[in-house]
Amino acid sequence: MMKNNFIKCGMVLTGLMVMASAGASEISDCIIEPSATIEVTTAEMGVLQAVYVERGEFVKEGQPLAILNAEVEKANYDLAQIRANSSTTGELANTRLMYLTRKVARSEELHKKAFLSTDEKDDVETERAIAALKLEEARDESKIAKADLRRAQAVLDQRVITSPISGVVTKRHLSAGEFAQTKPILDLVKVNPLNVELMVPLSMYGKFKKGMTVNISPEAPISGSYPAKVIIADPVIDGASGTFGVRLELPNKMNKIPAGIECVARI
Repeated sequence: MMKNNFIKCGMVLTGLMVMASAGASEISDCIIEPSATIEVTTAEMGVLQAVYVERGEFVKEGQPLAILNAEVEKANYDLAQIRANSSTTGELANTRLMYLTRKVARSEELHKKAFLSTDEKDDVETERAIAALKLEEARDESKIAKADLRRAQAVLDQRVITSPISGVVTKRHLSAGEFAQTKPILDLVKVNPLNVELMVPLSMYGKFKKGMTVNISPEAPISGSYPAKVIIADPVIDGASGTFGVRLELPNKMNKIPAGIECVARI
């Protein structure tokens, strides 16, 4: 019945078929694609110590995919950790300040009783002031050491290459022992959600609104009809074909629908 209701759009469109029945339309120039394609690289140069995934594996966002050799970075981190965790300098400075504080109090009493000269009293007070500055210096050094530890941790973390998306590994370019950064390590695609790309005839211009639902039927052997949302409707017409593009977002939580197949869109 639908074949008898073929709507001509003023010209023959190769690969495009639009049918209408009882107010519904079908568009057969429809393909399902990944919503993102990413080449995974590294900002750091180095030799790969390990690659943890293979082609065809599903990965989650943040999951480690590979690691670069990090012996130097690990040694720097261990040294920074020792410095950050050390409290000896601060404790020593604090102990000396407490001692000189008590000594200043005693010197004031002795000075009042004329057992200690003004110069000697000034010397004790100066020692205490210097000790107070030494304690502040020790506290600043402790803060710097903790900052160095965070920096060393960040440098070490950069040696681990994690997945920027949840998706599927489609290609593995490098293996352990190879030098990274000159080319991608892996290719990933995001398959939830999927993008559905439509080429729609000019006669349907204005019918696609952002947020509206379009039912998608993938080609065999994938069965079923799945709701997708319009996210882009091109405002510009392709003069050569008399068509405009529409992009839909198709949820694919169970990964039942593969990317790269054709489909039929019904509105």
